[in-house]
Amino acid sequence: MTLRLTTRAEHLGRALVAKDIRRGDRIACVSKNREALACTMYGAYAVGAAHVPLYEQQAPSEWRHILEDSGAKLLFVATAELASAARAVTDVDVVCFEDGEFEALLEEGAAFSLTGDPCRPADAAALIYTSGTTGKPKGVELTHSNLVWNALTMRDGMVDELLSVGCAKSPVRSLAVLPWAHIYGQTLELHAMLAGGHEVALCSDPAAFLDEAQEARPDVLFAVPALYNKIHDGFRANRRAMSNSKKALADRAVASGARRAKRCYDSTLPGPSFFEKLQHSILDALVLKKVRSALGGSVQFCGNGGAAVSPGVREFIEAIGIPMTSGYGLTETSPVLAKEKPFDPKNLLPGSIGKALTGVALKCVDPEGKEVPTGEPGELVASGPGVMRGYWGKPAETKEVLYEEGGQTWFRTGDRCVMEADGHVRVVGRVKELYKLANGKYVAPAPLEDALARSRYVAQA
Repeated sequence: MTLRLTTRAEHLGRALVAKDIRRGDRIACVSKNREALACTMYGAYAVGAAHVPLYEQQAPSEWRHILEDSGAKLLFVATAELASAARAVTDVDVVCFEDGEFEALLEEGAAFSLTGDPCRPADAAALIYTSGTTGKPKGVELTHSNLVWNALTMRDGMVDELLSVGCAKSPVRSLAVLPWAHIYGQTLELHAMLAGGHEVALCSDPAAFLDEAQEARPDVLFAVPALYNKIHDGFRANRRAMSNSKKALADRAVASGARRAKRCYDSTLPGPSFFEKLQHSILDALVLKKVRSALGGSVQFCGNGGAAVSPGVREFIEAIGIPMTSGYGLTETSPVLAKEKPFDPKNLLPGSIGKALTGVALKCVDPEGKEVPTGEPGELVASGPGVMRGYWGKPAETKEVLYEEGGQTWFRTGDRCVMEADGHVRVVGRVKELYKLANGKYVAPAPLEDALARSRYVAQA
């Protein structure tokens, strides 16, 4: 009989204590999503240790830097090939998932009666290293309080969203395509889903997502724009291969779905006539249902994060009958700060990221740090339970993004945003892209670049 994840994590925790890993220590893991990866996280938490996730596709030299910077005392890896590569760059003990070492460690832990000092809310739970596009990766120190708050907030929000789109099913199932080494996938698809008692199916390879969706039949999706682009591109490729009559039918079906979605956004529009309802029902059965079946046929709702999804792709996803919302956050905020509500008309505005989560304070400030008037652009700064403790071992870099004001810790996001009077926020560019004119005013080039890129004669701006 397969042991529950909770039991396996407890066994691993005992084995970690036997390896002299204690509260305040760090362990690391190089692996794609799998049950054993989740086990290493919760096993670390069981003894008060922090977890450092790494990517299989990272260069071994990056593993070495992160292992040295974090001071990790043990490294778990997915495969024998990864174990060999890791042992060539580090002296840290390496345990492999696939050659029997990991299971042997769990068996040892099951026989021990050792217990560690369990984690506490203010303890470090994760060191998640940023991509390092401007230098070596920095470790974002997130506490248990950070992660638990965001996971429970997103768990409760998901229930409300599903109910708002007519889905009362519980538990629901997701198909995890986002890497748990990244905070977005870790918080939403691992911690929040499990906290809600939901089911998480594991996608073995993002390239095989559509094939594996047929088996997993997910009810909800959490993804980045690349997956939604792939769904849209797949439909367009199939459409190109259709006869003219079938193309016309497909176009009518998508247009009908788009009109239906538009009514959900605008309650002032007149309701559909009996004929329109009948027509949509037929078109849905002939076309749209088949498109949804490519995702397993059960998806009731999808969430987007990581970047803005293009308006055309979003319109298509909702036209085929799957409501979408986008959220906004950063690794440093564990991650979600703001989120859209289903069918809020302001979701359709360029750069929309919704409103602040309960408990989060957002404001836009000028380059001198003064709050700008409502409706004017400024850097988005955030305060709330998800804001990181700081960058691991880097007080100077931490001071650049965190500051105290009004008895609160504020985080500078680096994003240039506009906040509406009702609290709805739109991203309009990056602060570092600003140019200061001779008259002292700051200008963001992003809106002009976007306008240029919409021209058929401009490929890139």
